[in-house]
Order: sequence, then C-alpha cells, then structure tokens
Amino acid sequence: MIIPCEVTIWYLLPTIKAELAKELVKRGLTQKEVAIKMDVTQASISQYIRDKRGSRTKSIEVIKEDISALADCFMDEDPPDDCISKKLCMICMKSKSTGLLCELHRDVQEVDDGCDTCIKIGRSYCQNQV
Repeated sequence: MIIPCEVTIWYLLPTIKAELAKELVKRGLTQKEVAIKMDVTQASISQYIRDKRGSRTKSIEVIKEDISALADCFMDEDPPDDCISKKLCMICMKSKSTGLLCELHRDVQEVDDGCDTCIKIGRSYCQNQV
C-alpha cells in the first residue's frame, strides 16, 4: 500500500521541482544558478528540464500559477524565511484539494474510485488558510 504522503514525496515534489527549475531557467537563470538556489546538482536541473525526472504527470495546470509564485521567492535576493516553505506547502495542499494528488496516486496504485481523503483534507486546510 502506498499512502498519499509517499505519493507526495516520490512523485508530486519532484514534479514541482521540475516545473520550478523550468520556470527559473525561463526567467534567465543558468542551470548552475538554479541548482545553487534549489540546493541540488546541476545534473538534477538538467534532468528536470529534459523531463527525465519529475515528469510523472502533465496535469499540473492547476498549480502553474503557484509554482510561478514560488519562483518569485527564489528570484528574490533576500526572501523572507518562510516564503518558500509556505508556498510549497500551499502547492501540496492545493494538489490535494484539486485532485491532482489523487491522479498521481491512481497512476501508481489501484485506488478505490470513491476515495476522496486527500481532497477533503486539502479543501479543509485551504479553507482555513483564507
């Protein structure tokens, strides 16, 4: 059994990192600069950009704007300490509330069609943050 938190770690976070790397390169940073900002190797950034890593799902339109906002934090020379972590947590919760995490989960494991655990948790969290 694969639990939703494992799906987040193994599939969602790499997808977010890949999209973030692409966004930062699109904004003019080199792969090396992106690697330094994201605290990963330049080889990892290259794999993200070439869809060799973090490309499990293509249905990320629901979080594209959020990833762009996350990129703003990385572009800031002196971002607030919690900027990155808050935005990343909100992306994860939004992924739950919109069903994106469910889609990833169903891609890797058979999940009951009636399962809506992540959606309920994500919506509850997001409503409390407004």
